[in-house]
Amino acid sequence: MTLDSFAGADHAVDAGHVQVDANGKGTSLVDAILAARGLTRRIAVVLPSSAGLPFVVAKTDLIATLPSRIFKDLAAIRGLMVVPVPLPPVEVSPHVLWHPRTQNVSLLAWVRAIIKETAGKL
Repeated sequence: MTLDSFAGADHAVDAGHVQVDANGKGTSLVDAILAARGLTRRIAVVLPSSAGLPFVVAKTDLIATLPSRIFKDLAAIRGLMVVPVPLPPVEVSPHVLWHPRTQNVSLLAWVRAIIKETAGKL
């Protein structure tokens, strides 16, 4: 897949990682990389989470860009082809956000600590 064919394809994305305007133009890391090269992509479908992306892509002509940790086992899904994306590798760092009023809530502090510990093992 070339960068031009990647940008020219219709994309499926998840709402948690991409902001999409009414014209199907996205604002995300992928879109910023494309914009730096004078390209844009058209986002045809926005799903609430990335969990359904492989299944939508397998049944349509859409493509989706997913982190390598997610797509490793997706080749087993019938109708799905996994190919390297023509973009530079990017290190993505996860973030946890919370309202300041919950900073000292012991249960939520414990949950944040568990998330941090678990993510550190991945």
